[in-house]
Amino acid sequence: MPLQIALALPLLALGCSIEWVWLGDRPDLGLTAPADQAPTDMALWTSCGAGLQPHSPWPMRGRCQNHQSRSPYVGAQSATKKWEFQTLGPVRRGASIAADGTIYVGSNDGILYALRPDGTKKWQFMTGGSVNATPAIGADGTIYIGSDSGTLFAIAPDGIQKWQFIAGDAVDASPAIGSDGTIYIGSYNKKFYAIHPNGTQKWVIPTSGRPTSAAIGEDGTIYYVDIAQPETRLKTILPNGTTTWMKPGGTEDSAPTLGDDGKIYIGSLLNGLIAVHASSGAMEWSYPAGPASSSIAIGMGTVWVGVGNTIHALKSDDGTHQWMFTAGGGLFASQPAVGADGTLYVGSQDKNVYAIAANGALKWSFATGDQILSSPAIGSDGTIYIGSDDHKVYAIGP
Repeated sequence: MPLQIALALPLLALGCSIEWVWLGDRPDLGLTAPADQAPTDMALWTSCGAGLQPHSPWPMRGRCQNHQSRSPYVGAQSATKKWEFQTLGPVRRGASIAADGTIYVGSNDGILYALRPDGTKKWQFMTGGSVNATPAIGADGTIYIGSDSGTLFAIAPDGIQKWQFIAGDAVDASPAIGSDGTIYIGSYNKKFYAIHPNGTQKWVIPTSGRPTSAAIGEDGTIYYVDIAQPETRLKTILPNGTTTWMKPGGTEDSAPTLGDDGKIYIGSLLNGLIAVHASSGAMEWSYPAGPASSSIAIGMGTVWVGVGNTIHALKSDDGTHQWMFTAGGGLFASQPAVGADGTLYVGSQDKNVYAIAANGALKWSFATGDQILSSPAIGSDGTIYIGSDDHKVYAIGP
């Protein structure tokens, strides 16, 4: 039993819940896999938490409710193209990956695509407007996605619509799902919604501008950035819809990311990257690297943020600079994804996907046909899925 606990600790640090970890039967230590579930190879089963599909390697934007964008799996180690899939428009937001390996991704052509792990199309769903959000996969496998049609759709794993919720204006913020299955979305109509899993409205609150995608804490607190003029604000809401505090900061491309250390990290046009205390909004530290509009990735005591055509790695405890990586184009739109070995994957407006080692050195790059504004997702086998403005979805390695 002590061995099992020791093995689980690194995974708990990833913000995952552990169902079980099997490293081979060890009768001498009293370790055997359940008779009805014993795998033939080493298995690692992790889940982001209640509300999201169990065993999904990447069920929503930023992978888990905290938006940390880090995976328990080692990503592709070389720039090998497995396949590419042609859509009818730019692919500007990230994919989600179901437990069975199905990839869900939207395009500006107004279609949500369901792709098999081999890159063939399983089905497609017409949303009636450009899709500028990452789908979220609920606990029962339901896919939630909004579009510029002003509608949030709930779609069964077979591609059949379950229900739709009409917000009245574009729903470009990626859905977030709470532990009780509540779906949270923001709309261009200056409202932030909480929606029951059956598609009925739980509550709605007015905003000053357009809300970003929300991050959700372990206690159910919801965090989002309200993009408005003259002042953009980071806001926190209790599950009952009560606003607790708000603080200036953020940019239109930077949704909040929650650290395991009780901090909230957001990009700011005024202060670069800022870290504030989650319970009070008090400033912990800031890093004045210039206007930061990339959503932040966190892992292993490091915070990564895109500023212009650079990625900065900072210590999460105090913001100390560790290294900087420079690309040939903007890195401010694509939220980096972090593999279990510390490799960072990110798309650039110079048309390339970059894999950056934990020390900031380039491991590999992969060229697409146009700028990349979407964010990568890491599959359970290490495959990197990312879209490009060349109207394609790419699967890279291993």
